[in-house]
Amino acid sequence: MKSAIICSQSNKELKSSLILRKFFSSTEIEIDCLFIVKKSYNKLNKYYIQEQLLLYIDHFFCFLSNFLLGITLKSFNFRYDFNSRRFFRIDGVINNYKQNINKLIYVENLNSDSVRDTLVELNIDTLILAGVGIVKDKIISIPNLTILNVHSSVLPGYRGTESEVFALADSKYDLIGNTVHFVNNKIDAGEILSVIKFPQDKLKFGVSYVRYFNKVLSANNLFDTVKNIKSIRPENNDISKSVYRSRPTKEVVAKAKKNSYKCV
Repeated sequence: MKSAIICSQSNKELKSSLILRKFFSSTEIEIDCLFIVKKSYNKLNKYYIQEQLLLYIDHFFCFLSNFLLGITLKSFNFRYDFNSRRFFRIDGVINNYKQNINKLIYVENLNSDSVRDTLVELNIDTLILAGVGIVKDKIISIPNLTILNVHSSVLPGYRGTESEVFALADSKYDLIGNTVHFVNNKIDAGEILSVIKFPQDKLKFGVSYVRYFNKVLSANNLFDTVKNIKSIRPENNDISKSVYRSRPTKEVVAKAKKNSYKCV
């Protein structure tokens, strides 16, 4: 099996970083090529500033929320390692594990001709998505190419983005988790390979923690699935039983937060 990973610096970079760290910190799976979709904004752009600050704010509140809950509930069982922050950015992972990266290619667009041509030239048969946008037919149609993605919901539950938030808001706690699936020309609709459900005793730590820890679980699930893929029998993903949601409103986020603290 010849494998490649593609990630993005301007879309879900935390998820990308956790997946890259999981794969390149191990020698169990050889990755032949790493594609990185470069940032699509300038450093003075407001979106760049937001991207730089959001992660640190998010994790600070994860830590603070957990600490206060731990005092209140006498269940302080989560230790936050601030020294790991360098792994929350793709550049930090690359610098730390560069000796394990066989080939590194920066591209402008996920669905570009250069990505397609390189995959064909290197004879890649397994492409692993690590927090990128929607893959289009130009890539999907490459002969003998299998594409894998990990989605932040128990499929077929919530398709789309930020599925943990929607599931919390709707009190669908059994649908919080992540699913590794094959990629086809419909969003989050490919056959299911592996499902990990989020531990419900940790929902009490709040939305930010749920989103973060589910990304950690997603990286582990994706790695284990790739490692054992030859022995896994795919299951049907019946999207008639799913709903598509994207970009939760403030009201949805507020409801999700309220429901998470009900889990105490």
